[in-house]
Amino acid sequence: MLSTILISFGNFFINYHLSQELEVILYGEFSLIFSTIALIVPLILLGQPVSITSIYFSDEKKGCNNVAVEMSISYKIMLFAFLVVSVVTLSIWKWGFEEQYAFSFVSLFLLSVLAYAFYTYFLNIVVIFDRYKIYFSVALLSTAVLIANIVFNPSIEGYFFGLIASSLILILVGLYLHKENKALELKSSIFPTKELLMLGWAAIPGMMISTLNSYIDRYAINYFLDLEKVAYYSLAATLGVGIGNVLITSLLKGSSISMLQSLQENKVAKYLKVQKNILTLLFSLAFISVVLYELLGADIILLIFSEKYRLSIEYIMPLFLIIVLNGIATLYAQPLVQKKKLYVLLYISIFVVVINIVLNILLIQTLGVKGVIVAMFFATLVNLYYVFHYSKKNFIWLKFPYLPVAIISILEIWSLV
Repeated sequence: MLSTILISFGNFFINYHLSQELEVILYGEFSLIFSTIALIVPLILLGQPVSITSIYFSDEKKGCNNVAVEMSISYKIMLFAFLVVSVVTLSIWKWGFEEQYAFSFVSLFLLSVLAYAFYTYFLNIVVIFDRYKIYFSVALLSTAVLIANIVFNPSIEGYFFGLIASSLILILVGLYLHKENKALELKSSIFPTKELLMLGWAAIPGMMISTLNSYIDRYAINYFLDLEKVAYYSLAATLGVGIGNVLITSLLKGSSISMLQSLQENKVAKYLKVQKNILTLLFSLAFISVVLYELLGADIILLIFSEKYRLSIEYIMPLFLIIVLNGIATLYAQPLVQKKKLYVLLYISIFVVVINIVLNILLIQTLGVKGVIVAMFFATLVNLYYVFHYSKKNFIWLKFPYLPVAIISILEIWSLV
């Protein structure tokens, strides 16, 4: 859990530091580039982190930890995907962005995307291998390298260099773990390339759509409003989403492996206990945050984070509460991952992103930036409902968290008005 906090803190610090160092418009541009990286990475991953996780915790691999062959297949899939993405990206750049961005900038962008894709993949490997001491050491070192690059070179290019350098650390560790895993006795059949691709194809649209669902707000604001509004919204997201991810992502990452193992071993009582504890923590976090926000007010935020955030204050708490609700949805998605029902998450994601896009178009022109938040809030509730609904089909003993969701939703509405 501490390792995930370190990584999430690193991402938060980068966004915060650049928000202070860059001009508002340039920070808006960085936010769009950051969103684009997040959107392209799933195209390179092709769902391989989810594929490996599903295989590792599948019924077929029960009692067997050797997935070295499947990992090698994943590398080839990802490298081929990167070549395709690079050709498409360079073609788009040549066609419409050559005057705006130099070739060196685009090349650095692509290297950053590749590095971050493998970083994401190997981070998942370290977690599912249950190597938490290594996880902490790598998290500490890679976060320090990333932060150092941003502090000494607070620019978009500085972010690219930091991302590449910090990713290389984890990639080397991941390759070492692969070699170590390869030496284990193989006790079960190997999942072929076709199986990895099938699991990956089921996951990649869901990953892309989930990412698009997370970043469509910035593109919508830029299209319907202007880049300055993107910047102020991104400033709010730096605190609301950034702090939310530090706390909530850390909590979920620290518990997800325990929950997947409980499902694999059919230990219902253990799973429900972990789930209940996480729900209690998420609800408490949401409630306490709103109380502190109302008591201390905007002046404390401006005092700590500077006057740049004045026009962003009203968006911070609503964004934070949406992250909490999304955390609950992620919690209830674990049974679908364990049962390899990734296509279900895909269908849900497609439905949710369509709702989000339609609501953005309808609401942003009348409510402005708040319209984006309302759209995201409603889409998150729809996602939570359908994730629970299909998870319950596999595990009928699951119960919907009506009370926490209802109270958090009321707090969300309160913070918006």
